[in-house]
Amino acid sequence: MNTFTSTIKILAWVLVVLLHTANEGFAAETADNRQNTTAKKHQSYVRSSHVYQVPEVTLTTAHGDQVNVAELFAAQESTIVSFVFTSCAGVCPMISATMASATKGLDPIDPDYAIYLVSLDPEYDTPERLSSYAERFETGSKVHFLTGEVEAIRELLQAVDSVYEGGNKMNHQPITLMRVGDSEQWLRFDGMMTGKAIATEYERAKDLSQHPSMASR
Repeated sequence: MNTFTSTIKILAWVLVVLLHTANEGFAAETADNRQNTTAKKHQSYVRSSHVYQVPEVTLTTAHGDQVNVAELFAAQESTIVSFVFTSCAGVCPMISATMASATKGLDPIDPDYAIYLVSLDPEYDTPERLSSYAERFETGSKVHFLTGEVEAIRELLQAVDSVYEGGNKMNHQPITLMRVGDSEQWLRFDGMMTGKAIATEYERAKDLSQHPSMASR
């Protein structure tokens, strides 16, 4: 074999190695990008913590009872709140179904909690409609629906920084508020949650409230 032929073979071998390395690097980068995209896609909600002053407004339950919202929320060891309206064909059915399913995960963790779904269309959502809506989603005894005067609901929305764009109920976004134990902090979750995610976040918050040192870990 002459020197020229040997040199050609060596160069060819080097080229193959370089191409293989480049392809591996491209494949790894593509896999990383795919993983990052998938992770972002599954990050459906954002968690934050706030101190809210729940207003002393009167709302009406699906059974027609008048309740003071501040006292109602405070009466429970833990409280979960979200906002829906019965004629909604968008996220509201998903929120309602999620809250119903969340109870299955919450009950084994802590029986002393209540979920409140507040109507964003109180002029239409009478107690009777809310009662039928609750039966439709089989929400059970831990999920309670509230309606009332427009001004009272608006005051509550303002207090928890949840006023929807333009005052149009169709613009409302999925928001879940959670107060666990005797904490003054409300956890706020912007975006769609699953029932499992609600139970997981609740358990995490409960553990932190009982063992504050865990927060620094």
